[in-house]
Amino acid sequence: MRDVFKNDTAVSIINAKINHSGRLTDKEISLAVDVVTKNAWISSLVAELDEVPFNFLGQGEQSIVKTELALNKKRSMNAGVILLEEPENHLSHTNLNKLLNQIAEEYSEKQFIVTTHNSFVANKLGLNHLILLNRTEGMHHVMLLGELSDETQKFFKQVAGYDTLRLLLCDKAVLCEGDSDELILQKYYLQRKGKQYIER
Repeated sequence: MRDVFKNDTAVSIINAKINHSGRLTDKEISLAVDVVTKNAWISSLVAELDEVPFNFLGQGEQSIVKTELALNKKRSMNAGVILLEEPENHLSHTNLNKLLNQIAEEYSEKQFIVTTHNSFVANKLGLNHLILLNRTEGMHHVMLLGELSDETQKFFKQVAGYDTLRLLLCDKAVLCEGDSDELILQKYYLQRKGKQYIER
């Protein structure tokens, strides 16, 4: 029954259409029939990724598939601006890197607005495109980083793990040469102020 459904002309066309445009994952998305349980007929139509039912995938893989399916909708394909909220959720570093690279390659002609708390995402998408939003005392503040040189941009894209957002959002910064220097600084600050400097 499963094979008959999968080889049906209409289903094959649907599966080909799902996998046709914009690839954020290198695995194959398909519709299939779940006939494992005796009540399978109640919910027999399921999505699969490389023949693994969608519900059995990790949240990261589910997130990538949902993003891809949303981007392949006609409305998304015709949209001038696409909003993407926190793509880093539930994704490993490797899958996040792959997702960002695919979005940059497959949808380079689209205007994306991506919200993130993640320096990796900010660095990979380019700090010159970064817009920082802040609200203090009822006022909204916007800061742009458009004046960074191409060389600086390239550097931060290559060392995407660098915690740039932490540096950009701080009030004051102290340059430490390494982890052990930072531990000494933390201890010094604790002794002088009675609290960690991260507590302000």
